[in-house]
Amino acid sequence: MLEVAKALTLLSDSAFKLYMHLCLEAERQTGQAVIGLTALTRILCNDAKSVEAGLCELHSNKECERRGDRVEICDAEAHFIRQVREAFQKPACVRSVFTVADEKLALNLCLRGVGLDRLRRAIWLGCARKYVAVLNGQTRLPITSLAYFAP
Repeated sequence: MLEVAKALTLLSDSAFKLYMHLCLEAERQTGQAVIGLTALTRILCNDAKSVEAGLCELHSNKECERRGDRVEICDAEAHFIRQVREAFQKPACVRSVFTVADEKLALNLCLRGVGLDRLRRAIWLGCARKYVAVLNGQTRLPITSLAYFAP
């Protein structure tokens, strides 16, 4: 729902109408829909040039990614979670699979408006503290949860 609300404020009326149609047509698992320009012009009651302009607007506003004859609806939360997973699992002091609890925490941080750069800095700071603790002989246990960085 957040994506639709964001699209409503960003897109022109015709691009929003196209976006909503693509959302309805997209495969649930992949977020992808086939672009049939002829069908889209008929369904949306627009000419091909207007539909192409709408697709360009969707792409420039990062609402959709076009790949040949398919378009994928962008999901900001899923992208944020993927980026958090990568940042979390990168340091040597982290030994964890990205659990469901980690994913829920990442989504909660995203919904609260915590930026990816801020979260990366928190991870770096937490890792620096962990490395200092290891050097001081306080602990050798790796970090196993994203919650370690939440405070």
